[in-house]
Amino acid sequence: MTRDEATITICIPTFNRGELLLKNLKEYMSQLNEQCPLLIIDNGSTRTQEAYKEIKKISKSHPYITYVRQP
Repeated sequence: MTRDEATITICIPTFNRGELLLKNLKEYMSQLNEQCPLLIIDNGSTRTQEAYKEIKKISKSHPYITYVRQP
C-alpha cells in the first residue's frame, strides 16, 4: 500500500516518554505496518535518550514511520 492509498495516518506527539513510546511502536509494527503510516513528533525530549535513538533507528528502516524531533 502506498501513502496515496492510505486512509489515515496515526500521529503521536511525545515528550519524555521514550520507553512507553518504544513499546507502543513495537506493538504498532506487529499489527498495522504500512497499512497505516505513523508520524511521531518529539517535542524536544531531554530524558530517555536511548529509547529515542532506537525509535529514530527504527523509523529510518521503515518508510511508513516518520520521526520528527522538535528542538
